[in-house]
Amino acid sequence: MPAFNFQAMFADAVANGSKRQTIRAKRKNRPRVGQMAHCYSGMRTRNCRRLGEWKIVSVMHVRIDDAGVLLDGAAVRAVELDTFARADGFENWERMLNWFRNAHGLPFHGDLVMWKIGVKTKLCDEDCNNCPLVLHENSRILTVLLNRLYKRFGNEVYVMVETMCPNLTVCFDCRIDDFCHVENCKLEQVI
Repeated sequence: MPAFNFQAMFADAVANGSKRQTIRAKRKNRPRVGQMAHCYSGMRTRNCRRLGEWKIVSVMHVRIDDAGVLLDGAAVRAVELDTFARADGFENWERMLNWFRNAHGLPFHGDLVMWKIGVKTKLCDEDCNNCPLVLHENSRILTVLLNRLYKRFGNEVYVMVETMCPNLTVCFDCRIDDFCHVENCKLEQVI
């Protein structure tokens, strides 16, 4: 279940469905068709915002350079480059090309991941900083339970929890993320 973090400049377009794709550097675990794309902005920060989740319908190799775009080896026609750039949240091809040049360098090799429109599963109100699951005093039991599962089953539990709700890897008492704890954390002692 791949999780994607979007810069603030793209967040609203992802949330409202006008941006239904992302171009990413190659990952060890490449996203696959049929998986859900879990989309966030500000992941692992106090300002985390869940944008939604959608079913991935296409994953293609992408190459971006000054000559244009190749998708699975096929060139995007020059007259379609602005349309391609707008689909990815940019004003035009020139701005997209400059962004990739500055952010990644050219040529850029990665994956174009596209998701289906209208298939969005809302699991919460997406107000992560005021989430009752994390803020309520009874959340200690959730911290202990998820930490025990993580210790027993490892990274698979971490990935599952992180993609559904990154805040649930936070310890209620010491407020450290990613199933970590400060020294002498009271909850870590009962885990």
